[in-house]
Amino acid sequence: MTEIHKYAPVLIPTLNRYDHFKRCLESLESCTGADKTDVYVGLDYPPSEKYVDGWKKIDAYLAEKEKNHGFKNLFVRRRDHNCGVGNPNSNGNLLLNEILHEYDTYIFTEDDNEFSLNFLDYMNKSLWRFKDDDRIIKVCGYNFVMQFPEMYRNNFYFSKSECAWGMGSWVHKNETLNRYRNLEYLKNLIRDDNTYHNMLKRDPRCVGLIMGMLKAKQLHGDAILEVYAVLEDKYFILPTISKTRNYGNDGTGWHSPKMNEKQHIFYSKQEIDQAKTFDFTDDIFTYEPVYLIRQNFKPRKSIKSLYKKLVMKLDVFLLRRFDILLETKYL
Repeated sequence: MTEIHKYAPVLIPTLNRYDHFKRCLESLESCTGADKTDVYVGLDYPPSEKYVDGWKKIDAYLAEKEKNHGFKNLFVRRRDHNCGVGNPNSNGNLLLNEILHEYDTYIFTEDDNEFSLNFLDYMNKSLWRFKDDDRIIKVCGYNFVMQFPEMYRNNFYFSKSECAWGMGSWVHKNETLNRYRNLEYLKNLIRDDNTYHNMLKRDPRCVGLIMGMLKAKQLHGDAILEVYAVLEDKYFILPTISKTRNYGNDGTGWHSPKMNEKQHIFYSKQEIDQAKTFDFTDDIFTYEPVYLIRQNFKPRKSIKSLYKKLVMKLDVFLLRRFDILLETKYL
């Protein structure tokens, strides 16, 4: 049985999605180990009038929570200007920078996740168990519906794919990852022949992830992680039964477009673990990567999707040959 020597703090940036945030915080408060957990909430300042109503609701709700909550500590950081996302001084990064010198590990979640009762137990035991395993860079709380081999008996697995819907991290493992958090460095990955062909061989999707960040002039944490895992041969820990449920596919998120109703229901109604605690199984496959079939929605083939692929190929060609990055859009 894996013991928890110190609980990781939970970081939650938020702005105006009151219903999402309330659900997120209260489900976290119900977790086993919540009373041993420090929670840091960053309430960003509204960038325009349409965000003010939800922002005021969250502010008032947090004022009450600060008086009475089920955590070890609840720290609320109210921003006096809009910090946004995807930049070095974003709301989320400010929270992260605040805790780096005080904790060895941390858990980061957006405000549109709902957690199972054993989310914190799973996260903290994973962070302790794999702290010295250089192959593992993050612990994911969410897992897509998967087809597991019949003979597979573990309650977790290694994967090169991740999902940022509730993720645990080690501070010391961020050091090698930091160089990927630079747009110029990412551009050079595309322009370098060996690295580019390596991505095409291992996972061609990495090229699109990098091009998307370069064209948006914005870093996306989950995209950076996947590129890093492919090029550096790293893995993520995921549970076989998801510890989180996500509600952000309703179009309210910064990066998530509104999906059709069927897809939104699929994610927001997904079954999550009902157990109160988590303990690792140790079957024969425990330390081997598993490649699984993800039960998800296949992208529709259309003239628009074909156009996007053609534009991306042109963008890659111009960047690699002439160091030119057009303002075209394809994502």
